[in-house]
Amino acid sequence: MPTRREFLIATCVVGASPVLAQGVPVRASVSRYFAEIACNDTRQFARYCGIDRVAGIGDPGAALFALERELAGGNIERIVGLSRPSSRFLAEQLSAPYGFTVSYAGSHRYVDGALQHTLYCGPACGASLARRLRDCSESWSSILARALRRFEQGSEPLATFSVAAAATAPADSPRFLSSFVLART
Repeated sequence: MPTRREFLIATCVVGASPVLAQGVPVRASVSRYFAEIACNDTRQFARYCGIDRVAGIGDPGAALFALERELAGGNIERIVGLSRPSSRFLAEQLSAPYGFTVSYAGSHRYVDGALQHTLYCGPACGASLARRLRDCSESWSSILARALRRFEQGSEPLATFSVAAAATAPADSPRFLSSFVLART
């Protein structure tokens, strides 16, 4: 299990390339994927998001400063992650001064032979994702990564969805993880 100094994560920025929309250059939305390498669930999330390196090992402060520089540059539109709640809190606090707010939040807790998912998002996303997590035959974190990579914040009010699936916690699991999408408003 990583130390708290190693908490800060494997990350990957997915490409911003100019796009033409009716002859006007528009910058594509850039996402930073944030996965705390804490257990098998977060490693699968990281792999699905294309994260193949660990940033900030030995000095998580350096990784936070790098993220802050990117945020200050205005190039990031969303931060998508799966981590322990403490790391999510740091990402939220760091991004808030740059106009980021929570557009999706989830908690994933192993309890008594089940994995309980509580999702806070728009109704369309919540109902679909809850159904997929309940009926999943593959890794729940891969399903989550696939959904959050395509997640679009709607104008509908956020709601809470809860679902449980039979599951045994991996041996290296912290037993409680938090998923999130922070979007620039």
